[in-house]
Amino acid sequence: MTKVREQLLQIFAAERVTDLQSLCDKLKDRSARTIFRDLLSEGYFSSFTHAGKYYTLKNIPRFDANGIWFYEEIGFAKFGTLKNTLVKLIENADAGKTHDELKKQLHIRVHNTLLDLVRNKKIVRKKIESDFIYFSININRSKNQMQNREATIEEYKEIGCPDWIIIEILASIIRVKSIIIDSKKIISELKLRKILITIEQVESVINQFNLKKTLDSR
Repeated sequence: MTKVREQLLQIFAAERVTDLQSLCDKLKDRSARTIFRDLLSEGYFSSFTHAGKYYTLKNIPRFDANGIWFYEEIGFAKFGTLKNTLVKLIENADAGKTHDELKKQLHIRVHNTLLDLVRNKKIVRKKIESDFIYFSININRSKNQMQNREATIEEYKEIGCPDWIIIEILASIIRVKSIIIDSKKIISELKLRKILITIEQVESVINQFNLKKTLDSR
């Protein structure tokens, strides 16, 4: 192992994520161009947040099922760029994605990037009810996604919550793993994830799906 490679690995072992300026400060005898070559040789990911400012080595991220990994508030995706990531997330979503759903998932606003992808025919957009939904460019796939989205909207219409809130509440109920559902615990758990909801919204979802009765009977 060369001295430079050893230094590079030591930096990432200590910091996991860093930016180019920090690498230049630590590897004073290496130019920015040379450091990029070093990163390329090792294999790296650049962040899809913070305008791609941050880097990590390929063996560091522990991607979730959607191919996303966050280090603090810095996001990385195994698909590379933000555009590629959005296309993959939308393609893989059973009912497409709204901007709010993607924003919650990626922790950043992606409205302009979505419009650019629509203009370049990488994804399609359709207004359903009051929301714009983004779907796969594949005709058969998007048709199924649209049908699933419309069915979901009809099913949840009486609840009075956006569908992404309903999904977050149901996911939180699973994560909390309590025999009896406690609305306050659900609100607290989601607040830690920076998702603010009301007790009325939680109770509405619980009542709609008769979850209190289901869990109590167990």
